[in-house]
Amino acid sequence: MTSEQIDCITHVRIHPGIGVSRIGNSQSEYTIGPEVMNPKAVEFGETRDKTGAIKRQAARFRLYGYDKHGQVVAEVQHTAETPIEWAVHVANKKAQWYEFDTAMDLVATQNVAVGLRNPSVKKADHREALSIDPGQKKISGISMRDGSYRLTGDFQGTPVTLGELRTDAVGRLLFLPGHGVSASPESKPVYDPDRPGSFNNAAGWYDDIADGPVQATVRIGGRQFDADPAWVVSAPPNYAPDLVSWRTMDDLMRRVMMQAGIIPLPQQVSFTRDIQPVLQRLSQLQWVNKGFLSLFGAGSPMNFADPELLKRLSKVPESRAYPDPYQNLRRSVYHYFRSANGNDLDRTAYPPLYGDTFGYTDDSAVASTDVAAHTYLRVPDWFEHNLKSWVEGRFVDDYHTDSADKDSLEETDLQQRPEMLDRAALHFCLADAFHPGCELTWPMRHASMYRAPYRIRMRPPGKDAPMYPSKMTQAEVLKMGGPLYEQGPGDLTRWMAIPWQGDTAFCRSGYDMEYDPYVPAYWPARVPNQVLTKAEYKTLCDKSLTTEERTAAFYQRASWDRQLPKDQPAPEQMQYVIDHFGELGIVEAMPRPTDYELSWLPDVIYVENLTSTKAAELKAAHEEMMTTLEDMDFHDKQAAEAGWFNAEQRDEFATIKRRGR
Repeated sequence: MTSEQIDCITHVRIHPGIGVSRIGNSQSEYTIGPEVMNPKAVEFGETRDKTGAIKRQAARFRLYGYDKHGQVVAEVQHTAETPIEWAVHVANKKAQWYEFDTAMDLVATQNVAVGLRNPSVKKADHREALSIDPGQKKISGISMRDGSYRLTGDFQGTPVTLGELRTDAVGRLLFLPGHGVSASPESKPVYDPDRPGSFNNAAGWYDDIADGPVQATVRIGGRQFDADPAWVVSAPPNYAPDLVSWRTMDDLMRRVMMQAGIIPLPQQVSFTRDIQPVLQRLSQLQWVNKGFLSLFGAGSPMNFADPELLKRLSKVPESRAYPDPYQNLRRSVYHYFRSANGNDLDRTAYPPLYGDTFGYTDDSAVASTDVAAHTYLRVPDWFEHNLKSWVEGRFVDDYHTDSADKDSLEETDLQQRPEMLDRAALHFCLADAFHPGCELTWPMRHASMYRAPYRIRMRPPGKDAPMYPSKMTQAEVLKMGGPLYEQGPGDLTRWMAIPWQGDTAFCRSGYDMEYDPYVPAYWPARVPNQVLTKAEYKTLCDKSLTTEERTAAFYQRASWDRQLPKDQPAPEQMQYVIDHFGELGIVEAMPRPTDYELSWLPDVIYVENLTSTKAAELKAAHEEMMTTLEDMDFHDKQAAEAGWFNAEQRDEFATIKRRGR
């Protein structure tokens, strides 16, 4: 920095405001999490190390100096003149917290009361031992990376490492999460069929997910600054790293902050900002769900990645005096979506995704319509406002087929970099369905969680956490000063499943086989349902085959979780994911075939990346399954094609998802 820049700085902030890291079982390699909203595609094989293990995703934090007008002066990096000291305090409080049963902020769940996890652990000091808390750790310097910065606590006396701290070549903080270790020191079952509530709430278990505040101090021009603090979250692996959910956590947070007046409302509806993502993300999910492929994929009538269709949908009439040639097309698309304020099930509408209360059957105290309202994902009110404006022609046509977002932070204007970092970290996180979710869950839709844009309201150091009763109720959750206000280490992830692998094994697609074996789905952008295998991709690219054979290969999809022991009951399937999560497929980018015969295909094809051993094993198993399909009855065949062993197993999983109510 120049002396003029140094003199201009009045305050310093950490960005991103909420950083997201992801666990992996690689012991040596890691990647950096997305720092722009449209990063370069993840190349095939990039997410695994040489042994085939999944690389951890580190969250990188930077310091930016601001002037008195709130303008960015420069990124502050570690030098002898500007020494930076980082401090991080993460924890895992899942086992100490309350059971997850359902999102507790809905009308449909107003009478829910949930007990503590590990209820047999009653003494205060024994319950304290359920929390994994390494305490605050500090780091300073450049390229720091040694064992002294590991974040190790313990679970009832068993050491558990929640991650480690490093710095890069200019002193930015790198938070590397845990390695995906989940275990029970007393070898308790991960799921007890005789206790349905144990799904997502395994007694005696821990995992190495964590979260907590990130702080920094820096000396600039002889003045010491305490940077505006941030937060870091560790999350499960991203099994489709380039894809985003239909509504992202960034979408959700921005709407919450708009409603609270924390950020301003946009003055105009932009096609590229407000409409195109709502449509195009449906088509993007073709790579992780066969139902989305049929409805919105390449070659389908509703392929929202088709530039010609987007041109028509983005067209604003030049004058009110002339007819609007595409209004009926816009209106038809709009009416496919599930209304924000409806109470009917309407399972055939868009988006074909489950909502917070799917499977929720305890409607004894509330009208069944309140449950139905959230059984399938409804259009959020902000999305609906924008879509209505679009239908009526009140929007800006800013669509250009050759436009491209900046795919690196360095190409982004300096003034926009902090916000880009804030948004990119959460753009690749899920907002729905909160059952409980992948990275974070329903508390994030409450403005009381935030003190500023993308800033968690942190509990002051030394202030004790509130005391709560033995049963958590909606009234307790939503009261002033309750658990949705000041947050401490571990408070964001405590609401999530324990261990996280069980939820990943269960949140699939097509639970209602009478309707469709592939849709609706839960979280295909993070936990794929059906994928294009490498073998099918090779067939697609084989120019010696007929166009029909190659086209058939493109539309063929294999169950992503086909390696799970299909003929085993739920506990064994959950245990398999705990032990082998690093072997599950990762959907990564490959180039499309170059010949004209398949010119209708997208430029990038997303293909499942498996270790060579696992790919060969699954290919043989898939071929064996295909030979047995014709001998199955209709229901078992549908179940097998969607990834279940048979209809009976699908029913078992559906019952568990309903929590035995």
